[in-house]
Amino acid sequence: MQLTKNFFIVTAAVLVGACAQDSGQEAQRIAPTQTQTQAQTSAQVQASSIWARATPPAAQAGAAYLQLHNSGAEADRLVALEAPVSGRVELHTMVTRDGVMVMRKIDHLELPAGEDVVMAPGGNHIMLMELTRPLVEGDVFPLTLKFEHASPVVVSVPVASMGAMEPPAVDREENP
Repeated sequence: MQLTKNFFIVTAAVLVGACAQDSGQEAQRIAPTQTQTQAQTSAQVQASSIWARATPPAAQAGAAYLQLHNSGAEADRLVALEAPVSGRVELHTMVTRDGVMVMRKIDHLELPAGEDVVMAPGGNHIMLMELTRPLVEGDVFPLTLKFEHASPVVVSVPVASMGAMEPPAVDREENP
């Protein structure tokens, strides 16, 4: 997999401008642009295959997924996240206890040097808690990723259908 082929540097100003279209009132549908769906990076950590699942109207929580690549020479950690669509954002993992899969919160996510870390359904993922509005298929919202060493990365998260198991088609086409 040639990750560098799919990655390019995206400035925070471009992303903030693209995401500032949501006035905080009713959710506005924004068609993802190439900038929003391509890999989004800091100097050391690149994010790709970014997406979230749509939620029912009364849902209080949602989930988001992505792939991170640490191109730095040293390990890093994803230590915090922020999203205006939720009151708080947490990292979660799935573990098996007594033969049953259960979700549990984790404080950080290890990013080994030179490796990929995938957040996907059934594994590590991002929980959007205390949603301020439903996540509607076709919407896009900003998510800020904060690392122990790398600069923060602001990504645009396209919302796929309820129950989706992979990114929306537009993201898959541009980020194989």
